Formats: sequence, C-alpha cells, structure tokens
Amino acid sequence: MSGLISIRISEKLQEEMKKYDINWSDVVRTYLESQIKQMELLRFLKQNSSAMKRAKVHADSAAMIRADRGSR
Repeated sequence: MSGLISIRISEKLQEEMKKYDINWSDVVRTYLESQIKQMELLRFLKQNSSAMKRAKVHADSAAMIRADRGSR
C-alpha cells in the first residue's frame, strides 16, 4: 500500500526542474526516508541517553598502546 503527498511549488521552480532529466519523485522519496531514519535515531538516542551515561567502559590504554607499537 502507498500514500500520496502533494506539494505546491512556484512556476519558476517547476520550470527549473524540467531542465533536468531527474525523477523528482525518487529524489523526494529518498530525502523523506533519510529524514525519518535520522529522526528515529535521535529518538533512540534521547530514550537511551540516561542508560548510556551510566554505562562505563574500562580499557587498559597501556596494553593498547603496546599492541599498536608492536604492530608497526
């Protein structure tokens, strides 16, 4: 199933769009999909920010530096 969105643009913009062989529906659809993904990510980060603040990661930096130097 699909939905339909209609927008009003100026005649000047419409004429400019006609100059290019571009599927504008695909351009708009791709943009909307990317915006939704960004908004979902922001919502996830907001919902989980308190849990992420409490999480602590422990790493032995000296061991990591030695391993990096040893790989050179």
